[in-house]
Amino acid sequence: KPWSPGYEGTGREMETERVVDGTRYRYVLRVARGKRCAHLLAGWAVVEKGDLDAVRAALDAISLSEPEGPVPALDLEKGRALGLVLNEAGTSLVARKQYEAAAACFRQGFEAGHDPVVLGNAGDTFEKLGHPSKGRALLAQHVGRFPSNHYLGLRYARLLVLDGDVKTGREQFARLVEAGLDGEDDLLGWLQLLNGREQYEASLHGLNAWLAKNPSATVRRWEAQTHSAAGNAAKAIELLE
Repeated sequence: KPWSPGYEGTGREMETERVVDGTRYRYVLRVARGKRCAHLLAGWAVVEKGDLDAVRAALDAISLSEPEGPVPALDLEKGRALGLVLNEAGTSLVARKQYEAAAACFRQGFEAGHDPVVLGNAGDTFEKLGHPSKGRALLAQHVGRFPSNHYLGLRYARLLVLDGDVKTGREQFARLVEAGLDGEDDLLGWLQLLNGREQYEASLHGLNAWLAKNPSATVRRWEAQTHSAAGNAAKAIELLE
């Protein structure tokens, strides 16, 4: 329900329950947003024993106001913590299919904490939004700083392909394989992306790079399937014999 924080801001009050170590608690949460700040107040009581009215009275006694002066800069540790909080918020928004808001959270989270996984999440969300150009432009600014982060690198490769730059995308994928990318689920997703767009040559380029580093019967079968989809049934049969 609506709740007034006592200054020129907007707020809401929520109630929820949670079991902690076998004990059920009832919580009152108050969240407010002003022009330059946000506040979170919380109080709780044991269900059937605690006095939630007393909790509310205690919360009512707290006086809130807008901060004055410049916003202090975050140190490295606080920046990382903020980045993780924003990443969690973005993940929650993705689960609710609120992709625009999620992308903004991930981007802000990366700017705060400089975690490449958070940036990769931003790229993945731009893919879900169908905005590969925006995602590519964002990741291109930073991907070179994290050459060993395969998650980020793969998100970037996918966005390159989705943005129409298959050549650069396949080169990016080959670099990841050379750098140690070895999860077959990652390879399968890559092949599905390319083969779904009939980019069989690029698929085979990635498969050759993969098989040189990580040979397996499963991947050899995928290679045969790709040749078959490309119309080269003879080569597919040869690989399976």
